[in-house]
Amino acid sequence: MGMVLPLIFVTAIDDDPVFQPASKREVEALIQRLDEDGIAAVLQGVQANFGSEDPEAHVIRKGRQMKEFGSLEALAHHLMSETVSGLSQVKRGLELSAELIEETAKSEIGEYQEAVAMFPAWAPLAALTEADKASKGYPPNSPLLRTGEMQDSIRYDAGEWEATVGATDPNMVFHEFGTQTIPPRPVIGPALYRNLEQIQKLIGNAAAAGLVGGDPIKPGLGYTIEGSPD
Repeated sequence: MGMVLPLIFVTAIDDDPVFQPASKREVEALIQRLDEDGIAAVLQGVQANFGSEDPEAHVIRKGRQMKEFGSLEALAHHLMSETVSGLSQVKRGLELSAELIEETAKSEIGEYQEAVAMFPAWAPLAALTEADKASKGYPPNSPLLRTGEMQDSIRYDAGEWEATVGATDPNMVFHEFGTQTIPPRPVIGPALYRNLEQIQKLIGNAAAAGLVGGDPIKPGLGYTIEGSPD
């Protein structure tokens, strides 16, 4: 197994954007910030779960202690200093998010993909390429799919605060961004975008679970989806 070439970084909490491509700065338009969209949603969810009525001071119950966060920055510092239990919750949320991207990316191989966000629709394979694949017994009309090795090489690696999604096959980079002779047929970037709402819920649920000491968040708040920590 070779080294995973990271194409997408998924970050739980940082001063940098949540979703940060490893290269190609023009892909930065896909970057989503967790500070306002993610953490604010977590705060709202925890407030709803524990009945805080003060919109200015976010009060979160943890055992018998009450901790107030007057700003998102204060919450971020708290998250960074959380216990091992809290870190494990966040890591699990990252793992599930990265798994979603990996599974979706693998399912895209062999099927023409429509445009999503700033990512273009896949161009049809050239007639010569189709003829070459047919002569070698590979399935027709199946872009990026030959032996399946490149598809199988897509994987992720998750740490406490960051997960990377990429591939061990270097050809994936050429297809993701294109070359002078190969049109871009992006896989990882669109896979992230197609799972963006679920990823925000997964990380939000994990962060909230860490904040309240692992107590479950009410399913009705929208932070739990199938396969997420509950």
